Amino acid sequence: MFTQSLYEITEKTVLHELMVDYPFATLITDADGFPEVNHFPMLLETRDGKDYLTGHIPRPNALWEKHNCAKDVLAIFQGENAYISPGWYATKPENGKVVPTWDFIAVHVRGSIRFIQETDWLLTHLNALSDHHEKSFAHPWKVSDAPDEFIARLSKAIIGFEIEIKELKGKWKLSQNRPAQDRASVIAALENIGKTKMAQLIKQFEPK
Repeated sequence: MFTQSLYEITEKTVLHELMVDYPFATLITDADGFPEVNHFPMLLETRDGKDYLTGHIPRPNALWEKHNCAKDVLAIFQGENAYISPGWYATKPENGKVVPTWDFIAVHVRGSIRFIQETDWLLTHLNALSDHHEKSFAHPWKVSDAPDEFIARLSKAIIGFEIEIKELKGKWKLSQNRPAQDRASVIAALENIGKTKMAQLIKQFEPK
């Protein structure tokens, strides 16, 4: 991912926060010299000082048969994004030299993948994944709510995976290249159209 220093984010806590808040990732693997793209929810875990992404795929997806040798893969997490109209810039009347752009935040994760079929691992993973996404609900669903034989049967229809994270790259393109008056007018415009999260990000990540 091309990243100018103005937009580069290297703080692991910030990158991890996006990965947790926006866990539906794009997984890119090499399929005989051509990129193969899949989309899966992933769970960020830290064990023994190392960071991992875990997830699962349907057994009929041949990905697990093609990449069973700890090959490197790329996972992409994308957070808030928004079109930025040049009409929002406070400086537009000065000379009109403004154009549209797109603000966004994203994390690219490179790591080695391995696939897992052990029943205990799969059940632990499924419990962790569902508990993570259900925890904010008033009446969270749990894997144990379903019959044991039903879960056991469905578990045989999936393959787990684990990606050991080797490299993180973050890009927070949030109008840092614009003067303060333009950032203020963009924030106001975004708030006016309901893009409050993006407006808050622009406030939070002022240019250094």
